Amino acid sequence: MRVVPLLLAAACVGFAQSPVREVETGAVISGPLPGLANNHLYFIDMPDHVRVFSPNGYSSIVIDLDGRGDERSYVQGIAIDSDGTIAVAWGTRRGPSGIEIRDGSGTLLRTIDTGLFMPGSVAFDADHSLWSFGWQRAAKGSQVPARDFGMLRHYSAAGNQMAAFLPRSVFPKGLEPGGAQAQEQRIHVMPDHLGLVAFSGETGNKQEWVEVDFNGKVLGRWRIDGNQFACVTPTSDGNVYATERDPKTQKDIVVRLDRATSTWQPVATGAKGQLYGADGDRLIFGSWPKGVILLDWFKQPS
Repeated sequence: MRVVPLLLAAACVGFAQSPVREVETGAVISGPLPGLANNHLYFIDMPDHVRVFSPNGYSSIVIDLDGRGDERSYVQGIAIDSDGTIAVAWGTRRGPSGIEIRDGSGTLLRTIDTGLFMPGSVAFDADHSLWSFGWQRAAKGSQVPARDFGMLRHYSAAGNQMAAFLPRSVFPKGLEPGGAQAQEQRIHVMPDHLGLVAFSGETGNKQEWVEVDFNGKVLGRWRIDGNQFACVTPTSDGNVYATERDPKTQKDIVVRLDRATSTWQPVATGAKGQLYGADGDRLIFGSWPKGVILLDWFKQPS
């Protein structure tokens, strides 16, 4: 989990320019840093309590998941649609799993039963359908993953599964590529394709950035090893940013994907802050100088 002292020692850095927008939030840092989904900060207070902040950073709603039989639910991922609808991906140790769809006030609208599929990260598409990147049990009640399965699932706005893509077998043995990571977005919906942050090896610092089209065809795969929280962030104009550990300073730096060379190239940095996400073609950085999250929107570096 992203714990504050660790990130203070090795924070991503921003650009030596003034932000184009700044929001001082009411999100108080007291442990793991909150996630960011569609400009909403959120805390997953493990395992089944969620706090979601509005885009202005202050008003918030609370979601408590019910237990499932004799098992407690635990939250895997959060997505927030353009209309404020919230998706909460959840699972249990041996029992059911699914995705709750709630309105902007937190009221439960419906639950998607995902069967043996354990939804990890989730993201809404422009048409309000939902994508999930996760893993699948070998059998009911089992904690062992199936031998092969589609890791990427697409659900209609009504909650019906429409497709299963991206076989587990195209990745190396080790951690489940679609495994969730607390309060980190690992699936991104872009105008003409999807982007995934996938575990790709035996340890959490072995990962890939994978792009697929809406029919599940792999468009590209790029290693991004060495940092368990790579903060991979695509922008609406097709750029992809991430953080990478500088071997000389042992601090995180911001890098951008150079598709021509299939490498991650450092970009100009200067201001302090954690790379948090993107809003259109702007990058969002977070810092906590007063104990609360301060969000800053920056233009991309040239």
